[in-house]
Amino acid sequence: VRLPTTRISRRFGSGATLQQVRTWVESALPETLHGALGDRFELVSTHPRYVSRAGEGGETTLEMAGLDGEQAMLNLRLLE
Repeated sequence: VRLPTTRISRRFGSGATLQQVRTWVESALPETLHGALGDRFELVSTHPRYVSRAGEGGETTLEMAGLDGEQAMLNLRLLE
């Protein structure tokens, strides 16, 4: 996951849900961001195009979202 100032990475199986990924991102954030974001971010994939917002698609798996490839990369986009 590409964050505004750094990157964090972890492998997930294709059966992992987007909620599991969000939970991991929230727990793995650097101290400078931890707790400051709350639900004010989206996870965005550019290829295939996919946006995961808080409270949406929580049970959607990475496979269902088309994000189960070896090179799947998500970007964290801050919401205003």
